[in-house]
Amino acid sequence: MFQLNDYIKPDSIDEAYKLLQKSKNNVILGGNTFLKLSDKKYNIGIDLSNLNLNEISKTENEYEIGAYTTYGDICRYEEFHSFASGALVRAIENIVGSQFRNHVTVGASVYSKYGFSDFIPVLLALKAEVLLYNNGRMSLSEFLNSNIKRDILLKVYIPIGDIKCIFKSFRSTKTDFSIVNLALSENNGSYLLAVGARPSLAELCPLTSKFLSENKIDKTVILKAKELLFNEISFGSNAKASKEYRQKLAGNLFKKALLEMEEL
Repeated sequence: MFQLNDYIKPDSIDEAYKLLQKSKNNVILGGNTFLKLSDKKYNIGIDLSNLNLNEISKTENEYEIGAYTTYGDICRYEEFHSFASGALVRAIENIVGSQFRNHVTVGASVYSKYGFSDFIPVLLALKAEVLLYNNGRMSLSEFLNSNIKRDILLKVYIPIGDIKCIFKSFRSTKTDFSIVNLALSENNGSYLLAVGARPSLAELCPLTSKFLSENKIDKTVILKAKELLFNEISFGSNAKASKEYRQKLAGNLFKKALLEMEEL
């Protein structure tokens, strides 16, 4: 279990940010689901629960998800069961159990850039953006590839549109982390593919996405798209699976996602 020398609930984002900058050993507290597994000693734990960051709202153009929104909140938000084919909910509804999902926060998952995340590939495929207190608003893809440190993630934005999205993953057991996962979206004939849990950061596959967008989906196109995918990103080996096994799984999941997309 991690240890704190002090625990503070700021009354403003500015106060929280200043506290974070005072020491590299000060930490923002999210749901603490993974932080509590460590034995690290921190100076100040900064709790943002007084700052109304646990809300989901909708504007004309986008959904706004506060950083303290939990996976449980995502699953309970009615519109997410139909928006983008329900992919946001499908990606997280089987993660461990309801008690766990009620603690995991969107901000902690995204800011920590967890490579095993099932949620991040879906956000990438939906062209999500993030809002950081100091660095401002940017695409999620840009943030994942940045070296931003000591900032506070405030919101995640997801554009609203007539978009279809399929999430696929493979895991050894129902509640285990994914060995590989992917999310495939389609909007007016334009495809976007994101792959995660390889093990490394989830990432978009622009070459494969472009090829799918420019061709009518058939068996030949699917085979060619799989070849592009395997050349575009790497599938690493770790204790969970070898590179070769993970790549084969990804190819099968990709084919299933394309076939399901055609049925929507």
